Amino acid sequence: LPDLQRAARLGQRVREFETLGMVKLIHERGDPVFELDIFGRVLRVHAFDDRAVPSISVARGRLKAGDQLAQPALDRAIAKSLTPPGATSVARLPAGPGESHYLLLVPVLGRARDMFLTASCIAVLIRGPQRPTPLMLSASALRDLFGLTNREAALALRLADGVTLEAAAR
Repeated sequence: LPDLQRAARLGQRVREFETLGMVKLIHERGDPVFELDIFGRVLRVHAFDDRAVPSISVARGRLKAGDQLAQPALDRAIAKSLTPPGATSVARLPAGPGESHYLLLVPVLGRARDMFLTASCIAVLIRGPQRPTPLMLSASALRDLFGLTNREAALALRLADGVTLEAAAR
């Protein structure tokens, strides 16, 4: 039993670090990030001030739309991302006259996510109509997060910049 408990704790920590890697990449843009478990409860919140963002809040461990009419769409988007096998979804959240924010929900895939009750979904609040900031990645961050070699990380950055595979090969 002690060995099984240690293995379960180790498995849970591995899942948490996988999720934190995703959050770290997204958080570099400066957008608020929410981690949700398999039941749609908010586990952790990153870079979010609900007084500055009226379109969404966290109440009793759940994401709540600022506009009650947007709540069903938010709930459907969360369910779509959490229902296996999980799919990326978007919910539009009215933020004021003629302005909308969007909540992008990205599932954290893996067989162990249900067993360890770790983050099953990452939700990113994208505020409009302001222009999004570019995501600046470093080769070392890609290498560390995804287990790439130096050359693989450099190639991934070139491809992300829009260089064709043929041009990168040259």
